[in-house]
Amino acid sequence: MDLKHLYRISVFQKVVETGNFTRAAHALNLSKSVVSQHVSDLERELNVRLLNRSTRSVAITHEGHTLAEAAERMIDIVGTAVERLETQQDLPSGIIRMTASQNLAVVYLTGAVKRFRERHPKVDIELDVQDSITNIIEGGYDIAFRIGWLKSTELHAVKICDFEMIPCASPAYLKAFGPIRSPLDLTQKPWITLTVMPDFDRLTLTNAEHDDASVKVDPSIRTNSGMTAKQFVLDGAGAGLLPDYAIRGEIESGRIVRLLPGWRHRPGAIAATYVHRRRMPPRLRAFLDFLKEDARVAFNLG
Repeated sequence: MDLKHLYRISVFQKVVETGNFTRAAHALNLSKSVVSQHVSDLERELNVRLLNRSTRSVAITHEGHTLAEAAERMIDIVGTAVERLETQQDLPSGIIRMTASQNLAVVYLTGAVKRFRERHPKVDIELDVQDSITNIIEGGYDIAFRIGWLKSTELHAVKICDFEMIPCASPAYLKAFGPIRSPLDLTQKPWITLTVMPDFDRLTLTNAEHDDASVKVDPSIRTNSGMTAKQFVLDGAGAGLLPDYAIRGEIESGRIVRLLPGWRHRPGAIAATYVHRRRMPPRLRAFLDFLKEDARVAFNLG
């Protein structure tokens, strides 16, 4: 078989796996037109229709199913062989594509990536920083970091560490609006809201006696960016609920004050999510194993 056939078959299989040409192109780091041309050339060379295309969707034919199943087995066999070679050499290599929020990237991941690459210099990292939640499959990522409360999805998740959302404000805010002695004191006062939080217009806390307090806050400023929310709080524009790892230094310096220290928001987790796969490349396994240990040190978890 011509080697070009093998490459075109692998491109075709990626289209089937991802569901359309755009996502396949992103995953393969090719243009959509190049992916489409590879599939068209393969159909012409095999003299068979593999995909039925419309302006909105792609449907696989019976012949396409037959080839895709064989292609998946072929790619599995080759992938397993490559992994064995990498494992034997004990040198994880290749690129890890991941996405994370700006807060986590700046506060932790940049340092973690540097430390990881000191151990595994043959692994390259591509980090896409955005505060909106991105579909890991459509985005073509190997890892998507999720901060909060994971829901059941098609993804697998490795918990990196726990964190706490802390109600907080600046000294300037407290000077302007007075002390906060109970959760009710936060009602009708300016509040900085992270729109990625569930129930962003309500604050629910629990004290040591397991009493719950749920108060409606005034989301006078809304943002999807954790870094931006933090800056609003620092500037005294409002109180807010921010993750402990992002404001630890500011609390220690007094630039941000923890409100209601006797009350706690429900704990969350920082997790690395990845698509379910039968095999995990050594570079991903090495990175996830590294993060679990590294985060304990970085976040002072003991």
